[in-house]
Amino acid sequence: GEYVVGVKASGFEPQFFNGAATPDKATKVNVTAGQTTSGIDFKLNALAGISGTVIDAVSGKSISRAEVLIEAVNGHFKHRVLTGRDGKYHAPLPAGTYIVRAMAPHYAPEWYKEKDDRANADQVVVATGATVDDIDFTLDRWGGVISGKVADEAGNPIAKAWVRVWGHGPILTPRIPYFGKAETNQNGEYEIIGIPPGKYYVSAAAKGYMVEFYDNQPDIRNADQVEVKNNQTTSGIDFSLAKGGSISGRVIDEKTGQPIGHAFVGVRGKGFANSLGSRTDADGKYVITGLASGEYLVYAAAYKYRGEFYDDSPTPRHAKPVKVTAPGETKGIDFALLPVHKKRHKLTGVVVDASSGKPISTTVVEALDPNTGRYSFTTTNEYGYYEMETDYAPVIRAFAIGYVGQYAGNTPNWQEGGKSSAGELRFALEPQAETGLATLTGTVRDEATGDPVSNAFMYGKDEMGNTFFALTDNEGTFTITGISEGTLELTLSGVLYEVTRDAVDVNGTNGSTQLNARRANGTLAVETNSPTRMFLDQNYPNPFGPASSATTVVTAVTFRLPAAGRVSLRVYNLLGKEVATLVNDFKQAGNYTVTWNAAGMPAGLYIYRLETNGSVLTRKMTFLK
Repeated sequence: GEYVVGVKASGFEPQFFNGAATPDKATKVNVTAGQTTSGIDFKLNALAGISGTVIDAVSGKSISRAEVLIEAVNGHFKHRVLTGRDGKYHAPLPAGTYIVRAMAPHYAPEWYKEKDDRANADQVVVATGATVDDIDFTLDRWGGVISGKVADEAGNPIAKAWVRVWGHGPILTPRIPYFGKAETNQNGEYEIIGIPPGKYYVSAAAKGYMVEFYDNQPDIRNADQVEVKNNQTTSGIDFSLAKGGSISGRVIDEKTGQPIGHAFVGVRGKGFANSLGSRTDADGKYVITGLASGEYLVYAAAYKYRGEFYDDSPTPRHAKPVKVTAPGETKGIDFALLPVHKKRHKLTGVVVDASSGKPISTTVVEALDPNTGRYSFTTTNEYGYYEMETDYAPVIRAFAIGYVGQYAGNTPNWQEGGKSSAGELRFALEPQAETGLATLTGTVRDEATGDPVSNAFMYGKDEMGNTFFALTDNEGTFTITGISEGTLELTLSGVLYEVTRDAVDVNGTNGSTQLNARRANGTLAVETNSPTRMFLDQNYPNPFGPASSATTVVTAVTFRLPAAGRVSLRVYNLLGKEVATLVNDFKQAGNYTVTWNAAGMPAGLYIYRLETNGSVLTRKMTFLK
């Protein structure tokens, strides 16, 4: 038959036989069975490129991880690279004419050559096989400042309060607002610098106090925006925080009556948006502060003890809500815990922070029956270890306040986690992302019955790869906080239900959605989703490599296509050099997973880039040796 033959090599322009740049112009090669067709040779042109350095305009210091965006003048090509620690970058490119822009957090974007906008940018011409050097950028730091004080209602300064700023400055990258934060000093004073000109929401929060948005509002919906001008300080953005309500009590051993120290007591508000917790002291006493008025589910657990919800309930579904009226204290919420009994399945393991390796003090470890939904839970000791026993073969999962929960094997997929629940487990939890002040609320219901799906893990991932986390409450409601505007990819992972995905657009300060969950059949991992937009997932595991907790040199990348088309998925190092091609083929709409074996590659940060139908998405992965 006849074949189109092409060749591609790192650092060179792709080529089809006979010297054609595209397959439709290639000379087809005739092949006869049993015979060799020789002389199909190629002479490749070295791939051209652009290189340069990005520095601070005042200090002259290099700016690492600055983003350099390179766009073809005809709009048919777009490429992003990040600067290294030395502020340098290199982007391999085909011959053409380009417009180049550099930007970094807290800096004004700049187009080449020292231009403030795209329309006036100098074009960069790249000849075949040539590299254009010294396409350099000198970035000016944004000069806007917001400052003020945080005090209690009596006027006393509050130290170590966190003030957050979120909103839109100039359009740096579409739909990605600015987000910054600062901690108050001993006098309750704060200053947030390097803010682009624009209008912003500002909030303040401190331990024991309720969150306040400027100016004196309990939530963002009625908050006033603060205008910031470049190189000017917007002062007097002050806060007077109200004391929150509290819940207190004692945790004891049900058999001996002795106090249990280092037990963990947690509260869950509606949608579990206000999850807080505290450890008991040596006398078994605890107090949880900073609660807004409302009803909460309260639970307690201790190392080698079975956890329970108030009042003497093994599950959240049958728990008795505890009412709080701020700033009052709800006392006497006591627990008597039973030690773990010996049963068929002994479950042990450790839970640590994925970055530092340190134990997490607010961890809950749950064992769920994948056939009936039965449920038991415990917590870790001060060293991060847990121990529990069940009379069923469970799916194990762990979550902690401020962290992204995971199933056994450090996966978001409960069915995959069910295959990894044997032996001593190690959970490495990643902190939840925080990119803004917007909130997404939603409800999950059983597709067949309409009943709420409770106690399910809900993951959110934005277009920059940041991950957020929540649980569904007894009404199937969940709340994801700390997000920004844009598309949020949702993943529902609850025992007894298929892993379900959806995408939600968050516009402004709030978003909402409703998901229907389908009962799972069998034990294989199944995902149900009809993609409506292109999406590139974070590779898993990440980090990966011999020196990581994953220990493997192979990582998986999942992507989704809303329409059929030619697809390329390639891996680049930080110099912009392509190191691997994972996909280069025509694909139908749907979900795909490919793997990359990084054996032989140097340790470091890599960029992987998905391109199809004129759209491009990139993410970062870390390989550790």
